[in-house]
Amino acid sequence: MGGLYAEAKLGLEVLMNKWHSEGWEHYLSIGGAVIGWTRGTGLMAGNNNVSVGIEKLGVRTFSHVERAFNLTSILHPRIVAAAAKSPLWVDSGGGMARLHYAQFPDLPAASELATLGKNYKGMINLEKTVVVVGFGQVGPWGNSRWEVESYGMFSLDGCVEFAWVLGCIKFLISPLKSGEHYIGWVDAKTQDPVADTQVKSLYAENILKHSGIRVVEPELFEGYDPKKKIILQQVDKNMRPIEVASREEGLESQKLRQGAVLSIPKILHLNRWVAGQIPTGWDAKRYGIPADVAEAVDPITLFTLVSTAQALISAGITDPYEFYQYAHVLVTHFGHVDALAIATDPEFLYDHDMMDQVVAKKMNQAQLYWGHDYYLGEPRIAPLRAASSLAMRTTTTLHLSSARTTYLCIPTAAYALMASRPHC
Repeated sequence: MGGLYAEAKLGLEVLMNKWHSEGWEHYLSIGGAVIGWTRGTGLMAGNNNVSVGIEKLGVRTFSHVERAFNLTSILHPRIVAAAAKSPLWVDSGGGMARLHYAQFPDLPAASELATLGKNYKGMINLEKTVVVVGFGQVGPWGNSRWEVESYGMFSLDGCVEFAWVLGCIKFLISPLKSGEHYIGWVDAKTQDPVADTQVKSLYAENILKHSGIRVVEPELFEGYDPKKKIILQQVDKNMRPIEVASREEGLESQKLRQGAVLSIPKILHLNRWVAGQIPTGWDAKRYGIPADVAEAVDPITLFTLVSTAQALISAGITDPYEFYQYAHVLVTHFGHVDALAIATDPEFLYDHDMMDQVVAKKMNQAQLYWGHDYYLGEPRIAPLRAASSLAMRTTTTLHLSSARTTYLCIPTAAYALMASRPHC
C-alpha cells in the first residue's frame, strides 16, 4: 500500500520513538495498534472474496465490528495507566507479519548445489552469459500475444487487461451512483459495476474487432484509408496546349511539359488493406505517462516509454535508479533502434504550430533520447536507421551484454511505419 495513506501510518509509528526523544512523558500517553486484515471496510471491501484463502494460510481476519471492539479495548483504564508509563504497541494483526515468510520457496540443500556445480562446471562461461530478466512489448495483441499465438484465445486475465487497454472498463475506488462504496471494475460509459468473470462475455467481441492483425482503421492513422488512397499524377510526356480562361474572360493557352505534376486527387483502391495495428483506444496516459509528455511526442516514442517501463516492472524494478546502487553509470547502457520507422508524418510539422524544442523531439532519432533521459540518463548507443538496423541492434546488444565493461544493458527496438495522411 502506498501513497499518503501509508505515509500517514508510518508517521504515526514515529510518534512511539518521539515520545522518548521529545520528552512527552509528562503530558502525553500513546497507545497504537496493528490492525491487520479488516473485512468490509471501504479500503478492504474489494478483497473480501480472497479473505477465506488468506485465513487458510493461517492469518486471522476481522470484521469491522471485531476490529472496533479490539481498538476500544485499548481505552480500558488499566491499559491507559500502562500507556502513561511508556508507549504501548498492540499487535492485533492476526499473524499477517508471518505470511510472507511462510510463502518463501524452499531453497535447495547444499548437497544438491554441490552436485550441480560438479556436473556442469566449465560448460558455461558466466562472465559472458547474457541473462534476460525483463521483457516489455506494445503490439497488436499487447501482453496477451503469447495466449493468442499459442492457444488462439484469450484467458480471463488477458481479456480483463485488454478491456482496460481499449478503455472499455476502468478501476474504481469510490461510491457508486447508489451511494454504496465500491472497489473494482466498472463500465467506462455507464459506470455500472463489472465483475471479473463478466468481462469476457461483455467485451470479447469488441476486443477481437479492434485488436490484432485486422483491416486498417482510418481513425488510427488520421484518416488514412488504403481503400481510398489519394495520389498525385505526374505528366510522363509533353502535352498539347490547352485553353484556359483568363481573368479578363479571354483565352490563354498553357502547355504542360514532361515532369510537371497535376495536383488532381486520384483515388486508388489498394489490394493491401490489412495490417497489424495497436489496439484501438490504446492510451499511454493510462499507463502513467504524464499528459504533457504524451501530447509532446510521437506515437512510437510513447510505445518505447511504455514497453521499457513494462520490461523494468517485469524484472521487479520499480525505480530504475536502483541500478546505480550496484553498477556505475559507465557500465550501464541504453540502446534503441527503429527498423524502417517514420516517427511522425512530416506534413504534421508543417500543418501545426509547435515549439522549436518539440519539433526536434518529433524527429526520427528522438525515441532513444526520450527513453534514455526519462528513465536512466546513462550512456547510449544508437546505430544508424536502416533496414538492417534491427539486426545491428541485436548484435550490439549481445556484444555489450557479454563485455566485461557492461553489467546492464536495456535495448529497445521499434518496427513501425506510420502511414502518411491523405492529401491533395
